[in-house]
Amino acid sequence: MAALHQGLLCEAVPERMQAALNQTPEMREPPQKQGSGSWMRAAASAVLLVAGAVAGWIAHDVTAPPPETSAQNGFVRNAVSAHVVFTKKRSHAVEVKVGKAKDEKHLVRWLSKRLGRPLNPPLLTTAGFSLVGGRLVADDGGPAAQFMYQDNKKNRLTLYV
Repeated sequence: MAALHQGLLCEAVPERMQAALNQTPEMREPPQKQGSGSWMRAAASAVLLVAGAVAGWIAHDVTAPPPETSAQNGFVRNAVSAHVVFTKKRSHAVEVKVGKAKDEKHLVRWLSKRLGRPLNPPLLTTAGFSLVGGRLVADDGGPAAQFMYQDNKKNRLTLYV
């Protein structure tokens, strides 16, 4: 084995290593105790873990969207539910159909009376939609109105009031 590595044994010691060997013991770094490095690494890891958790908690509060009130959530949920249920129906999508101007007036008066406030559904003809009719729906125990519009391709949209 020695004959195999004879070339390495005959090489000169590199200058950097020779300088380190020539230093006095006072100039050398003190040897570290065994295990102290792993203890320090564990302590540093724990500190970083806690700091990361605190930073994440703070960032969560800063970046979280504002909480919606339960009334808003219920209103949106009810509007979406009514839209999904009634736009799928082709024959009875609305309670009151609008075919003429007097039908629209009747629908608006009826729903306004039921909701206790004047309603004025928008005209969406410039967007290609015409009012098909409307219906009275329930919203968390109270009355709500749904106006339904349709374009010439039978696409529907609703306005929930």
